[in-house]
Parts: sequence; structure tokens; C-alpha cells
Amino acid sequence: MQGNHEVFLPGALSKTGIVWTAPRDLVFAPNSILGFNFVDTDWKQLAEHTMKILGHGSEETLTGVLIRNLCKGTSIECGRGGNVWDLKPSESPWVHHTWVWNTLQAREQSDLSIEND
Repeated sequence: MQGNHEVFLPGALSKTGIVWTAPRDLVFAPNSILGFNFVDTDWKQLAEHTMKILGHGSEETLTGVLIRNLCKGTSIECGRGGNVWDLKPSESPWVHHTWVWNTLQAREQSDLSIEND
């Protein structure tokens, strides 16, 4: 997933004495396996957004109702209906950008998967 860290990461690596062309797997790997332990902020934010949507969206609170309505509206605006997690943002460029839509776009560009029981 190409993100904000790709803009500042080369400079940050150089300033810490690490060559900026270092493999990203090594840069983001934890210290316990001899990585540099840099945090992939884009992936972490995507995971947090997804957990918030799933967590709050399943609650019977005002926030839960609003998130469910936003997900339903997004599905309807795509013209597909159904499960919002099955939508492919690249196939629906006309959809207005919302917090949920931006999360879906980032998820489409990443390897994050959701298993629903």
C-alpha cells in the first residue's frame, strides 16, 4: 500500500543512518527478528478504522446506527447493495468520499482481509 510514509520515509531513514533504499520488510520488521521496527502508520490506521467500523457498527448506540446507515448509503450509492466490505471502490469512482469509503479504498489497496463469523 503506497501511503504517506513513502514521502517522508527515505528522509527519516537517512537521518537515522539507514540507507533509504533498505527493503521495506526489514524496515517495518520488529526488533525481535532483527528488523528496524519502524511503524507503518498507513497500515496501522487502516486496521484501526476497520476495527472501529466493525466494533461500533455492531452496537445498538447512536454511533452504531450512524455507521450502519453510512455503510448502507455507501452500498446504495454504488448501486450494488449488500455487504459494504464486498464493495470495490475502484469500480465506483462516482461515490462521495466518506470515512467509510476512504477506509474501503485503503483496504482495496492493501492486503488486509476481514473474516466475518
